[in-house]
Amino acid sequence: MHFASKLDQLEKRFDELTQQMADPAIISDSEQYRKVTKAQSEMAEVVAKYREWKKVEDGLQQARAMVHDSDADLRSMAEMEILELEPRKATPATPTLSRRRLCRPRTQRPGSTQARSPRRVRSRMGQQQHARRPG
Repeated sequence: MHFASKLDQLEKRFDELTQQMADPAIISDSEQYRKVTKAQSEMAEVVAKYREWKKVEDGLQQARAMVHDSDADLRSMAEMEILELEPRKATPATPTLSRRRLCRPRTQRPGSTQARSPRRVRSRMGQQQHARRPG
């Protein structure tokens, strides 16, 4: 799954940023520390959802393996576990904004001129003009 490999890379980068936050050289440089903490905090929600998804997926694999056990009590517990975990499985990292950020080509990052559509620019200009009008 291509999406999972991107999330694995994101998780790895998140862990690297978390380690950098404890680095005395980064801490002493306030500008660099601010950049690292901002990048880490932007990833935090997606990484937390992805880790939860991996935990649910692991639990489902274990429960599915126990369904074939000869013990009836163990089988019924495994079936109950599967019924509990299936709805939580959904998709990894469901936050829409974060998923868009993951899948967007590099040239269309927020702030780039290509990421601004004429409609969005016009609507922002209209909002600014509306805000300037005396009420």
